[in-house]
Amino acid sequence: MLCWQPRGDKELYGRILLKTQISISKQAEVTVTYMANTRHPFAEPTNRSVIALSSALLVLGAVLASCADAVAVLRHSAAVSERNALIVEVRVTLDRAARVFVEYDNPQAGRYRTALSEPGAEHAIPIVRLRPETTYDYTIFVVDGSVADGAAVAGADADAGPGGRFTTGPLPLRLAAIPMRVHGRSSQPLILSDSQRGYYLFWDEVGEIVWYYDAPGTEPSGIVQLPAGNFLFVSRGRIAEFTPLGELVTRIEPGGAAGTPHHELTVLADGRVIYPSFENVVIDDSANGGPEEATFGIDTLRAWDRASGRFDEVWDSTDAWDLLDPAQRGPEGRESGWFNWTHLNSVSIGPRGNVVLSFRAR
Repeated sequence: MLCWQPRGDKELYGRILLKTQISISKQAEVTVTYMANTRHPFAEPTNRSVIALSSALLVLGAVLASCADAVAVLRHSAAVSERNALIVEVRVTLDRAARVFVEYDNPQAGRYRTALSEPGAEHAIPIVRLRPETTYDYTIFVVDGSVADGAAVAGADADAGPGGRFTTGPLPLRLAAIPMRVHGRSSQPLILSDSQRGYYLFWDEVGEIVWYYDAPGTEPSGIVQLPAGNFLFVSRGRIAEFTPLGELVTRIEPGGAAGTPHHELTVLADGRVIYPSFENVVIDDSANGGPEEATFGIDTLRAWDRASGRFDEVWDSTDAWDLLDPAQRGPEGRESGWFNWTHLNSVSIGPRGNVVLSFRAR
């Protein structure tokens, strides 16, 4: 909806002898143009000129009446998160409930749009995918409350409101100290990775860090993004789910039905998460010249149903290989009596829907 704001012009009624033309620009600006009536430049108002002016006033009246129905932005602000230098929160207060989204841009970093909010008068819109120590301009858009969830927002559905500017902070010292070297340009707009200093990262196509999650005390091993946007990572036998804003949702400790997760997480089409789990088993290996109590590190494959919280073992490496057969053993751990028998590194889904496992020791 376009809304006209008076600009203090006093010519609207001042030259009634002139013909009028009215237009409304995309910038919500109403323009009234007066054109000289060359046939009767000094005559009394003719019916034609009166009709033209009346039409212009009717259109102006309709526009002004529609402005009374437009949702107004009463207040807005933008602030960098205290916990993360690459997250900004834009707060918006409306005069009544409506949906909003925010567009933000930087000439070098690009232009982006947030997701459409839920209806409400108070909004806290998180802004992510930001480069460090970079200034962005932002604009608030108000959307008619009848727009359905997930619907595409066209220009006619949203009113461009006020905006402002914010500047992101620097990277944490521990992250900034990691040596980084970038060559070329990625064919993907974003790359999700882990680091060996307790950080999970998103890089943009030119190698700029545009998001990070600080997980102190962890040894990052594997991370995956869920369809709804949250992240799962595995580290030191634990699984954690957190939001893009760094808020912890779920934490799975090792042991019990969950086993000891390691290396990687894979999300299935039905929403379950499968992952390798490490276990130690003790067998009598004296028949092979080994100790009576030989410890073998084996792997199982577990499935976690996030909806129900249930864990199931769906595959066991001892079903595929015989621990008592020396020919099926690798050389690792033989002298100490502990065998790192399978060492499952990765789990993926093949083109036919089969599960593909990669082992270091097989």
